[in-house]
Amino acid sequence: MYKKLREIFNWFQQKAIRRMSLKNILNEYYYRMDSSGLPTSGTMYKRQAVVYREKTIDDWIMSVTAATDPDDPRRGLLYRFFQSLYNDEHLQTTIDNRVLPVQQAKYNLVDDNDNEDEEAKKLLDRPWFHQLIRICFLHQLQGVSLADLSHLDDNLEISHVEEIPMSNYIPQQQIIIREESDQTGWSYKDGALEPYYVQFGNPWSLGMLNELAVIILAKKLGLGAWMNYIEKYGVPPVFVTSDRMDKKRMDELFEMMTDFRNNFFAVLQGNETVEYGKEAGGNTTNAFLPLEERCDNQISKRLLGQTGTTENGAWEGTAEVHERVEKSRHEYDKMLFQFYFNYIIIPKLVKISPVYKPLERLKLKWDDTESLSITEYIEAINKLAYTFEFDHEEVAKKTGLPIIGQKKNPGGEQQGGTLPNQPQTDPQKKRPNRTMKR
Repeated sequence: MYKKLREIFNWFQQKAIRRMSLKNILNEYYYRMDSSGLPTSGTMYKRQAVVYREKTIDDWIMSVTAATDPDDPRRGLLYRFFQSLYNDEHLQTTIDNRVLPVQQAKYNLVDDNDNEDEEAKKLLDRPWFHQLIRICFLHQLQGVSLADLSHLDDNLEISHVEEIPMSNYIPQQQIIIREESDQTGWSYKDGALEPYYVQFGNPWSLGMLNELAVIILAKKLGLGAWMNYIEKYGVPPVFVTSDRMDKKRMDELFEMMTDFRNNFFAVLQGNETVEYGKEAGGNTTNAFLPLEERCDNQISKRLLGQTGTTENGAWEGTAEVHERVEKSRHEYDKMLFQFYFNYIIIPKLVKISPVYKPLERLKLKWDDTESLSITEYIEAINKLAYTFEFDHEEVAKKTGLPIIGQKKNPGGEQQGGTLPNQPQTDPQKKRPNRTMKR
């Protein structure tokens, strides 16, 4: 009897699967329950509100201690501490200087024979690919980062990539936890969740932000002290001189001066006068501005290896050296992402959706060829035209100059040669000689 019921169940199951869309099957696989009846999906973690408050050295020490606890490592405190550090405009600008060149770098998808696949490359011309590059770089700042690839649209393509908060996963155990204090969670290393998550970085690393913590905290403290100084000494004091000595009039003048700060007018009596004092003497910025500049320079040096591309300088040679130093960081970031994408991410994409099946036989390869400006391109043609021939259609496409023909110029060879393969134009016909009949 049991065997007969099993056959009937399998028959209905096959009928249902044939009528079900692939997207529904993948969703059912992704949200499958485990043996305890709990969902294994990592999207069930509970987000926390971003709370900005003053951070001190004690907060830094406590967060590092919790993150490096060998028995129960937790990154919740470190996550909120880093959120406060990220709220720095110079740090964010420096991060963009490091990430944007890699996001905008040209690349190709090639097979084992180095043949490019333009159709497969279109699958990566999406915003999620650039988001993935940024998340990959962030692990160098915060030690480790976890990317969520599970968000698919109706076409079974990835719609966007999301970074899992560090407070909601334990990289040492490779599990996602619903609450920050939970002792158990769902593994993103094995099982149904494995294709949907990519971990970047070493679980025990704390990243460059940990090294810059004291610098950024000193900058925030200096800016706060500067604002207090301006509030206290930046506005000149106001004095009231009066012949009245009674307490009632003194209370009236006190209330009047309190309102005077906001309204800028006063009604006086008799010989009463209002005088303005002088603000604090000297250049007040000398006490605070050098500290801010010093901190910004340290941030630039740590992330970019130099300060020339984040400051306005007057020496072109020095700027070129700094640019080459920064470029070496970009090459390292490109090499690192290329490894993750080719050997870790592509196999996961193939498992996630059949749309990415063409990527299975391909590898990402950065295009390091340098492109010339229009001026450099024209100069190169002018120099090489003595020996080589150029396609006029390709030249017109590169330069944007419409080439419809070539002028008859006997001295053209001395000015760079002729342009071969140019469109042929009919030579101007000579007018026939006409004789008048008498």
